[in-house]
Amino acid sequence: MSRSITQSVFARLALMTAISVASCTSPSAVEQAADPVMSCDTPIMVFGTRASIKAPGFTQSVKLSDVPISDTTVGYGPSAGYRDELTLMDGVFHIATPESGDMVSLSHDVSPEKGAAFLVASSPAGWKAVQPVADLAGLEGIESLLTDTAEAAGCPAGAAFPFKLTGTASQASWSAVGKPTGAKGDAEDVAVEIVGIYAPGPEDTYFLPDGRTLHAHAHIVGTQITGHLGQIGALSDVALYVPAAHQP
Repeated sequence: MSRSITQSVFARLALMTAISVASCTSPSAVEQAADPVMSCDTPIMVFGTRASIKAPGFTQSVKLSDVPISDTTVGYGPSAGYRDELTLMDGVFHIATPESGDMVSLSHDVSPEKGAAFLVASSPAGWKAVQPVADLAGLEGIESLLTDTAEAAGCPAGAAFPFKLTGTASQASWSAVGKPTGAKGDAEDVAVEIVGIYAPGPEDTYFLPDGRTLHAHAHIVGTQITGHLGQIGALSDVALYVPAAHQP
């Protein structure tokens, strides 16, 4: 056998060995961690009802310290006595207390006696990023996106689930309950972090505003402003997160 033929044979053997080793050491597509699918049945905790919070002698539906939370928990509600606006983001309470001039002070401390008039919260196993997401307009745009996302995931009609959304808003109208008075305002050209519950079903369970299929709270990034999201303008650089069936 000539030297050139011998070199060619060795080269082919080396290539075959490399391919064999790579196939043994590199995980197959089946073995690789799959992108989690969307969960259509993530439990949603609801403390209080529209009827119970109007009952004579009512004080609170739950103590905040008794609410089971994790680092994925999102939620919303007013504090007992409607003195503060409560928002849960990634397992942290954002307690917005109105001050004069339509401003709020923000606290994350949960005292043992602090309670909620009502509270809606959910703790997914994890979050799944939805890609790609086009620019949106208004709460109607967010609702439409959530509807399309649920349908694409095969969720049953009427399935309720938590969500998170970030982006840059041309305008955002917010409010926070308080006593003796609340606070409200409009922010323009701001980065926002939004959390909420999407519930297209007929049941009046999650304290949705009239005519809406979601209840959303927002944090204006770089400020203390956190509260109920009443309306939002055009949204760009949007990232949507829905419940994952398992931890990514």
